[in-house]
Amino acid sequence: MALEEGFSETALTFFKTLATATPIALIGAILVAYIRGRPEMARIKREGDAAFAARMMARVEDLERRLGKAEAELQVTRHQLNNANQSTDMLIMLVESYLKRAGDHEGELTDIIERVKAYRAAQAQNIAVEKGAMASAIRRVNDDD
Repeated sequence: MALEEGFSETALTFFKTLATATPIALIGAILVAYIRGRPEMARIKREGDAAFAARMMARVEDLERRLGKAEAELQVTRHQLNNANQSTDMLIMLVESYLKRAGDHEGELTDIIERVKAYRAAQAQNIAVEKGAMASAIRRVNDDD
């Protein structure tokens, strides 16, 4: 019985030590792994942040390019609208002036219409030149990137 008691006390002491040492060893192993892995985790985070920043910068640059193109197209559209308004005003003015003198000059209406058509053709040519210049500028900006 003495041997069994001695064995039991030794076994009990062993298990108590094991029960106490195991969590401490586990916590120690986790702490060592964390300390050793921390520089690698920091590197991964930095690289991920840098990659994210690069993607966002590329998106912002693309949006700025697209916004610039849209603004240029809007300017051309405004210019076209102003030209159309001026043409309409000119037509009204010429027709009114003709109506005041209608009895004196019957063939003048045809001349007025031809002048308005020539004015509109010149405006269309100017708009085509503006669009070509805008497209060329946009291509140059895109090629620079």
